Formats: sequence, C-alpha cells, structure tokens
Amino acid sequence: MFTSYDSIIAALSAGYGQDLLYNKVTITSVAANWYTLWYTNGSPGAGTAPSGVANSAVCDSSTTGAMSYGNANGGRQMSLLSFGGGGQTLNNLILYDRLWHCGGLPFVTSTQTFTGATAPTRYTNGVGNGLFIEITTASGGGGNTLSVSYTNQDGVPGRTASVVVTASSPINRVQFLTLESGDTGIQSVQSYSCANTPAGAFTLVMYNQSMFNILPYPAGGYTERDMVLQVAQLPTLPDSSCLALMMFASTTSTGYVFGKVKIAEG
Repeated sequence: MFTSYDSIIAALSAGYGQDLLYNKVTITSVAANWYTLWYTNGSPGAGTAPSGVANSAVCDSSTTGAMSYGNANGGRQMSLLSFGGGGQTLNNLILYDRLWHCGGLPFVTSTQTFTGATAPTRYTNGVGNGLFIEITTASGGGGNTLSVSYTNQDGVPGRTASVVVTASSPINRVQFLTLESGDTGIQSVQSYSCANTPAGAFTLVMYNQSMFNILPYPAGGYTERDMVLQVAQLPTLPDSSCLALMMFASTTSTGYVFGKVKIAEG
C-alpha cells in the first residue's frame, strides 16, 4: 500500500504500473440522463450480461466488456492513480467497478427470484454497494416502479430497493435504485418485481460507490484526474475488479470517447 507520493513514483519506476487504454464509439442519448457504455463497441469490446434470473453472475476482470489488467503481486495492493478521458462532445464520464449483473429481465408483476449468483465476491460486507438498471430493450410507456429485495450491510434480509422507471426509456439508459432508509449497502439480492408490465427488458447491476469516479471533459478536449493530488482519494482495486464505463450525457449523442486509466501496486 502506498504511504507517500514518493512511494508511488518508486513503484512506477520499478515497473509496478499499468496503463489501461480505452475507446468507445458514439451512442444515442438524451441530455441530463445516465447511459451505460457496457454494450458499446470499441476497446474493451462490447460487454454482455447473462440472461434470466437463473443465470445471474458475478463480474470480474475476465468478464467480456471489462478492462483487462493484471492483479497485484503477493503482499501488494493495486490502486487507481489517475483517470483520463475525452471525446467529441462535452460529457461526464464515469469509471466504476461492476460487481454483479443479470440481464434479459422483463418488466413483470410476479416475483422473480434470482437462482444464479446472488452476492458479489468483492466488497462482500455490502457497505457502499448499490444497484442500477440498464435498459437493453426500449421500455413501454407509463411509469413503472421496479422493486428489488435485498439483504443489507448488516445482514438484514427482506429490504427493498426501488426506482420509478422512466416511461419509454431507450436502450442503454441507466437509472439508479434507492435503498431503504438507513441502509448503506447491499450484501446480496433475492428477487425483483414490477408494478406493471410494459414492453422492454433490462439488466440489473450491482456496483460499489468507492470506485465510482466522475470525470468531466470539454467538447473536443481531454481531462485527466490525479487521484492523489486532485481528488485525495486513491481508490484501491480488489483483485480482478471489473472496471467499466458509463456516461452522464449532455446532448443527443455521447460522441466518440477515449482515454486512459493508470493503476499501480504498492
């Protein structure tokens, strides 16, 4: 673990750093809404999510769509040093650790129980774990409340996270679920159900807030965040983290996106 900026420089000089380059093609968007880049072509390639509650699965660095990197050597800890990005249009780019997902989920009123994996293999105490949905087939009209049953950070089951899904949501739209009052995270999920049954399908995703990093950049420009000097955070990466991207859009398309993530072990 790094204890000073000098120790970071020493680790980089000794070859303990890795540069993870990425680029993603443009997708259609609506200003002031969140969009996933998980299914977008580029590098890393377009990701997938297992379909159906029987196939819910944990995510790691080997999952298709994740940024590939090597884990830290024994006795060392991997850290995020910087996050850089830019593109054609002004946007806010987000780097996060995708812990668990389940795709191909229809909007149905009957309770659907997850029988595949139900808990992540990182951040297993649940603190800081949250949920969001990715629209993978455009949803129908009318508001629709989605509810997910989960076990909270204290091991209490039967808690409910919810979100009102925006009517006629397009593909790649992201919406975050709200946990029950007083909860700070999720250890596992059990099931989901909806208030009504519009057309469409979604992926449910679990992530951890400590690796949720936001990077604004200007149109036609590039910005890089130093996690030590600018953010004073230096997030740590558990082994085999599933690093992925999403966008808070500013206009009708995300534009071509590119950048670099620098990590190092100390």
